[in-house]
Amino acid sequence: MQYIQEDGTKRFARDSRKEGCFHVVGGDIHTLQSVPAILLQEGYATAATISEAAGFATVATF
Repeated sequence: MQYIQEDGTKRFARDSRKEGCFHVVGGDIHTLQSVPAILLQEGYATAATISEAAGFATVATF
């Protein structure tokens, strides 16, 4: 879980896992087997925008 402050500062919830976390946007983990490139993005909104523009699933990393 991540909190975004009014000034845009992002903070993870205390004691939350911060390594190895990701979410496939525009598909699921199996979808990534057929994409031309695995595109990693820093956040969900960016991954969603890139997925829409690219026309295939991308990965939001945390």
